[in-house]
This record gives sequence, C-alpha cells and structure tokens, in this order.
Amino acid sequence: MNFERYSYKTFGNDERVQYAFVSNGSRGPINKMLTFSHFGEEIYNLALEDIDEDTGSFNQYAVTNNGDTQKILLTIAEAVVHFTSTRPWAQIFIKGNSAARNRLYRMYIGRFMADIRQWYEVYGLRGKTWEIFEERGDYGAYLVIRLK
Repeated sequence: MNFERYSYKTFGNDERVQYAFVSNGSRGPINKMLTFSHFGEEIYNLALEDIDEDTGSFNQYAVTNNGDTQKILLTIAEAVVHFTSTRPWAQIFIKGNSAARNRLYRMYIGRFMADIRQWYEVYGLRGKTWEIFEERGDYGAYLVIRLK
C-alpha cells in the first residue's frame, strides 16, 4: 500500500502504547490518539479517540466528519504495522463503537485485503465465533494477527 497517511508520535510502555496524530481535513485540525492496551495474554485492544483541545479528555464516540477517513484508516494500518514490528506475537483486537463503525472497518479491510493478507491474518467475530475475514461478513469485532 502506498497511500498518504498522517505522521504520528509514539509513546508508552508494555501495557499501553499510544500513537498521537493530527487529522487535517475540512473541519480543520483535530487531535487523534490511537491506543494499544494490553487486554490479556497476547491480545491488545486498539482504540481510536479524539482529544478535546480544551480539556485534554479523550472521546471514542466522536464522529468528526473531517473528510479524511481513508487517510486516518491508513494511519491506523501503519500504526498496526509499526506496533507489531516490535511485538510480532501481539494479536490486535478491533471493535468499532457502533455497527456503522464496524461496517466502515469491514469495508476498508476488504478494500485492502490483497495487501493485508501478505503480512496478517484477519478474523471477524460473528456472534461468539471467530472466522476468517470475508468481505461480506457481518462482524462485531476483528482480530489481526501478524504472520510469523
């Protein structure tokens, strides 16, 4: 994949690693934070949040409509690559905070699956069962595992 992404700053420790970047779109600059939180065993939860400039608080439910969705999602993908390059055993758990957000993730995973499959296995959670990702699958969450 050779598409435009945002640059980011990384900080954290073994339990929590964060990637801060700024979304620059039609609504102006919006501070964003990606957080990989240790969830158990080899699993890390991935969360995307907006940072409120005035309070410094994080909002995972924000829908900013800044016109740069693809660039943000490709930045997330780049962060996953970076994160798993130093933790190749890590499994990344991704769950949107709404059905619409999960559909968005499914669409973009599907769009770039030919590239993703070279480096990662992707699973979708249907009900209580993990299955190999299918573009038309209706999933409640995703699990991304780096190929060894």
